[in-house]
Amino acid sequence: MGKPGNTVKIPTLTKDYSDQVERLLHASFTCLVEFVEKEKPGKIINWSHDKWHRSAWKEIQSLYKWWKTERPKREKLEKSLYRKGCKFKDEPNFPVPGKPGFTQMGKIHPKKKIIFAKLNKLERVWDAEDERNLIRLAKIRQYLWT
Repeated sequence: MGKPGNTVKIPTLTKDYSDQVERLLHASFTCLVEFVEKEKPGKIINWSHDKWHRSAWKEIQSLYKWWKTERPKREKLEKSLYRKGCKFKDEPNFPVPGKPGFTQMGKIHPKKKIIFAKLNKLERVWDAEDERNLIRLAKIRQYLWT
């Protein structure tokens, strides 16, 4: 096991399996959170030193706020929409005549279809937002030291 300074524990993911795409995003922002909360750069670094430092500090604060307060609101909306969509029952599957063991899918409830289409669209928007913010974080990574 590595030294504690070389380990990133990701509190925003469960201990279950997570795809690399999620691990990369969450690990990167965990590093940002640790930097802001544990290293206290606002007290140590002169962020008004020059325009690059001012810009980097503004970006650090913006990304930190997004990760800690804005992005978590998605989970509530996502869970709410998912639960709402699952309330509508689909038509049951039915056997395919002459094909033992095969079934035909029943029709998906129209309201469920609309809700899950909305959820799918939101997830694409959120993925794009995650990517933009991960790129922003990568661009200021050289300022994440004390």
